[in-house]
Amino acid sequence: MLAALAALRPAPPCRLRPPAPAPEAAAVSQAARLLFFRPMDANTVTAEELTLLPGVGDKAAWRLVRRREELGFFVTMEELADPAPGTRRLPAGATGHLAVSPDGPPPRSP
Repeated sequence: MLAALAALRPAPPCRLRPPAPAPEAAAVSQAARLLFFRPMDANTVTAEELTLLPGVGDKAAWRLVRRREELGFFVTMEELADPAPGTRRLPAGATGHLAVSPDGPPPRSP
């Protein structure tokens, strides 16, 4: 009789977790670029992607994006390395992972 009652008991809940959501394609692409040592374009990189770089936290990433918005876009690596007044420079390890696209936006007028 106990065996019959045990057979009627509902099965325990499934303990499997649903699959994690897939990361955005752009972030995967930028992470893949880092893995293959290809620099990211400083004029298109997002703050979230910048945090993938060594030594770059949230604040530094947002500072760089804000600086790019102030300038419109980066024309040279010197502009990228030159911080806004009162801010720190990006770590040298991070600037090695960034590049300014040679066929990027047209130069700014003075």
